[in-house]
Amino acid sequence: MKANKQAAGSTPSFEQMVAGLSHQLNNPLAAILGYSELLLRRDLDADAMSMLELIHVQAERCKRILQSLNEMTRRPAQGFRVVDLHALLRDCVAMKASEFETRQIQVQTHFTGVNPTVRADALALQQAFLLLFDNALESLEEHTGERTISISASSANGWVAVRVEDTGPGIKPDVLPRIFEPFFTTKPKDENTGLGLTLCLAILEEHEGRIEVDSTEGRGTCVTVFLPAKVKPAAATSDVAPSLAGKTILVAEDEPALAQLLSSLLTPFKAQVVHVNDGQEALDSAREGHFDLIISDIQMPRLSGIELCQQLASSNPGLADRMILITGDSASKHPELLLQGVKAQFLYKPFSRSELINAISRVLADRKGEDHPA
Repeated sequence: MKANKQAAGSTPSFEQMVAGLSHQLNNPLAAILGYSELLLRRDLDADAMSMLELIHVQAERCKRILQSLNEMTRRPAQGFRVVDLHALLRDCVAMKASEFETRQIQVQTHFTGVNPTVRADALALQQAFLLLFDNALESLEEHTGERTISISASSANGWVAVRVEDTGPGIKPDVLPRIFEPFFTTKPKDENTGLGLTLCLAILEEHEGRIEVDSTEGRGTCVTVFLPAKVKPAAATSDVAPSLAGKTILVAEDEPALAQLLSSLLTPFKAQVVHVNDGQEALDSAREGHFDLIISDIQMPRLSGIELCQQLASSNPGLADRMILITGDSASKHPELLLQGVKAQFLYKPFSRSELINAISRVLADRKGEDHPA
């Protein structure tokens, strides 16, 4: 249901509350994830490593919750990328592992051969598969016979097929035609909204995919998801480390923990990092010195990251194209930059080391072979 517009001074909308929550939590969460990732690379004793891994896993869980909240408000088109489907499905199975174990359900996975890839919004697709897993779990909840869920993925003729099959009681013939209807459920209304398969179908349609359900009462259910296959590109991070050696990077970040984190992530690549605390200082530094790359938070004192990029687009367009803008708003599309033809990359908080390096790799790849402005 689309929310009504709120008048000034009225109760904030759900979207506004999510945006405010993200703004308050993304910075500390990014710092927790970043520093725990750095510490996990050190030689620590087993107990410390175990506790640190738990911290990192729980922080990742908080990250997914925040991302899910943002996805509920609006999903950006730039969220689509090439996704390794085997890896995504393994993550989904891992997220449900405790439920499978608690309910004494055996899970069989069949991920063999070349990893199938699709162009997808990974978080949305993950949500769709988790909804299918939930349905399979519910079908086996009171089942007294074999309790098994089988998950497989294969590709052929330009399509990837993911099958989620359970050994539950199956779906009654009169119910099967209605399973995708909004709010339709055979469970008590206080236990199930009846929107799971509706949402799953909507996500798959966004991905130009489809879903088929084959079920026989008393013999289980097989749900098959079809998605267009995509050719997986070469790894983007393979040549980042040597390409950063000797580069000078300007980091504009007013949050001390994030500024230190960015420096800690970049200096091992033998890059020189110059840190400034606000957007105006970043603009002055960019005009006075030579930088190969600028990483700037969008929310900055005196001059925002957007305004910094806009001003550089007029005076030094080559450097504006070599910017990475960090934001906690996963729904931002920033059309004011796109209209100007600026090629800045966006990095969404909280980000991992690999996500930062991938963003840098894309910037350097886009500008490869061009002379840097003096």
